[in-house]
Amino acid sequence: AVLSILGASISLLFFRGDYDYWYVEGQCGEDRCIDATYWAQTWGSYVLVLYLYIPTTLIVTLPFIQLFQCSFMSSDVDMYDETVDEPCAVGNATLCDELGQISHIFSDKTGTLTANHMEFRRCVIGGVAY
Repeated sequence: AVLSILGASISLLFFRGDYDYWYVEGQCGEDRCIDATYWAQTWGSYVLVLYLYIPTTLIVTLPFIQLFQCSFMSSDVDMYDETVDEPCAVGNATLCDELGQISHIFSDKTGTLTANHMEFRRCVIGGVAY
């Protein structure tokens, strides 16, 4: 909307309806157009042109942005896991988008987040110790 307003205003300043297009009915004839009418027609033209152009370019650039984000995550030194000797492995291009949507992490008290290791010592079932 902002680009359409800007384009119509600039067009009004420079052209002011000096061009008469034979294929557009209802446009000004020999006289100059009324500025408001010309501005409204030009604004409508810009809206029709730009409403498809801008989303299309966003759709094209989004995979490239996700690719760069994945490469930054893979090469991040702080995300290196020393216990398994592996860097961060990004398996999905939308990982960054999904990580930004996390608001709550649920965990039990067995140390899921703190990496407490539990070892099985014994179990007694029906009086038999395993």
